[in-house]
Amino acid sequence: MTLSEMRTFVLGVLGEASTGWYTATILNSHINASLRELYCEMVQASENYFVTTGTVSLVANTETYTLPAGTHKLIMVERTDLGQEVAVYPIDYTQRTKYLTSSSNQLSGQITTRYYLRGNNLGIVPVPTAASTNAIRLSYTPTATNLVADGDAPPLEWPELHHEVICWGAVVRLVMRDKALYQQFSPNFDRLRGLLIADAQRRITQEPRMILDTDPD
Repeated sequence: MTLSEMRTFVLGVLGEASTGWYTATILNSHINASLRELYCEMVQASENYFVTTGTVSLVANTETYTLPAGTHKLIMVERTDLGQEVAVYPIDYTQRTKYLTSSSNQLSGQITTRYYLRGNNLGIVPVPTAASTNAIRLSYTPTATNLVADGDAPPLEWPELHHEVICWGAVVRLVMRDKALYQQFSPNFDRLRGLLIADAQRRITQEPRMILDTDPD
């Protein structure tokens, strides 16, 4: 569903033939508020649902780097410039000084890189001594993007099957002051939200939930 189609849906549920008091600005605001809330719930249910990737180039004698714009949650950090891709493990900022000096991995002989987060910055320790282009690959969840133009739609990863729940979330917000309407519309929103979260949690269904042992021994 596009933003325009969502506005039409919401007005239909509210029994409004035209926008009237429910201007496009008001409707868009509540639709986007509903989308952002549900987006966060989907990320909590499945951290990898909206994951994308970005890269960071290391600069000699530089410890901190700005995260990609709109980073909501950092999922994984890897180094890709060491001959093979290796995971970079996180440390707490309070451990930073422990890793400032180079420490070698006894198995590979390579520098053991660690990272920490501080605000909107990614800290890399030991501090790189040489530049390396796109040395760090970040897998992260971006923040939800508001629908602005009439033709805008939710992220492609968000199944169209579950677009309707965004509309019902907007409806519930719009009637919140009317207890009777709120009680009337809330159960439908809760039902659709439950289906959305359940699908997010069980996105991968390759393996059976239970494996039966058929070997008598």
